[in-house]
Amino acid sequence: MKSLDKTLDKVKTTLTTGSNLQVQNIMTCLKCLESLQKVESINDNSIKSILKAPIYWHYVYHAKNRDSYKIAAFLLLKYFDSITNFAPNGTTGNSQAGLNEVRNTILNRNEDLGKYFYRLCKDIGDYELIWTLAKNHSYKTIGVVIEEAIIDNNRDIFRFTNPYGLLADGLELVDESKKADLVKCFIGFDDLIEESNSDENLSLLNNKKTTLEILKQTKDKTFYSKIESELEKVPKAQWVNFFNKKDDIFNILYYLAESGGELNLANDYCDSFKEYYLSKINTADPLLTKHELLYKIMKKSFREDFSVGITNKLFELDFEVETSHHEFLKKNLSSQILFKEKKNE
Repeated sequence: MKSLDKTLDKVKTTLTTGSNLQVQNIMTCLKCLESLQKVESINDNSIKSILKAPIYWHYVYHAKNRDSYKIAAFLLLKYFDSITNFAPNGTTGNSQAGLNEVRNTILNRNEDLGKYFYRLCKDIGDYELIWTLAKNHSYKTIGVVIEEAIIDNNRDIFRFTNPYGLLADGLELVDESKKADLVKCFIGFDDLIEESNSDENLSLLNNKKTTLEILKQTKDKTFYSKIESELEKVPKAQWVNFFNKKDDIFNILYYLAESGGELNLANDYCDSFKEYYLSKINTADPLLTKHELLYKIMKKSFREDFSVGITNKLFELDFEVETSHHEFLKKNLSSQILFKEKKNE
């Protein structure tokens, strides 16, 4: 252990007090720091002090190759909580340029850095670091890291507590084409569905995009039932808000309705849908392009009430409505009101 401490001290002295180092010497020191990451008892404070030295970042820039940026990026991410708030103790030479280059490789999706980062985390057995960093959705390169784990079929990276939360972070970072594979990894390698079903404190509607992606990959009846139970408890004021802002919750409703889910939403949903529909009956509202599905998920008795409401509204409007509603209205007008109106003529 003493020999490792001496090695680290030597690297620290070279990278923080040296001058006019040759590229070969710079890379030797950086590679040494890379190798020391495999040692659990390495002195974190010594490495932090190296990164805080302005001359270190000047050397990273001076080396001017992708390896120097990759190693520097890994160290910065591992030893400091925020790369945007991180600042060396002053500037010298091209130190700011070096730091900026490294930041950019992290914040902008960088394939080389992502592959390197994954290999190094696998070598040192530190997968927790990946998920810690994934909480910061501005670190786009971490998406590449997670994608490498998917390609590698590495079950160890997906076997952590709070799989739903980890999946939510991962979905923010991976490429659209990898989202289904990421969900499958959490379902196949972890107890994502079981934990989501049993966690009473987990609301599946708090992160609707994550829940929708899971829905697309599972037919688990308990998972479906938990979503349906949460939907039934949504109060009217919240439904009104969802309708007005065209919330992601409707993507879940559409999916459940289209896949044969037995939703039977009652008062709060039905009242807010009817009010919203009547307020938009003279407009081509994008949310209402699937009004048939929004209608279908109501309990039968509430569908009848809805039909009565829109039929009465049509008489008020002399049946002048936006054309995109015509087919839906033809199917769902209240015959009870129509016949009553005829009788009264």
